[in-house]
Amino acid sequence: AKYCLQLKTAIRNIPLNVYLQLAEIADDPLAMKNLLSTKIDEVLLELGTMKYEEGFTPTPTEQTTEDTTSRKRSTKATKKNKAE
Repeated sequence: AKYCLQLKTAIRNIPLNVYLQLAEIADDPLAMKNLLSTKIDEVLLELGTMKYEEGFTPTPTEQTTEDTTSRKRSTKATKKNKAE
């Protein structure tokens, strides 16, 4: 929940942090899109780094989901190989 709150706050603050730059390029929609994309990527990378620095450990539910997904992929690949 803490990570989601940080994400929400960081995303909502992007326009506040770049509003002067946005005003300068307001007549160029592509430049605005590129600026916002860059800033969003920076925020997401920063938050991703924070997540790993905090020592993320998957809960048993997350671990089970990952294991199940891996098994499903493996089973599909095996069935595909047998069909060929």
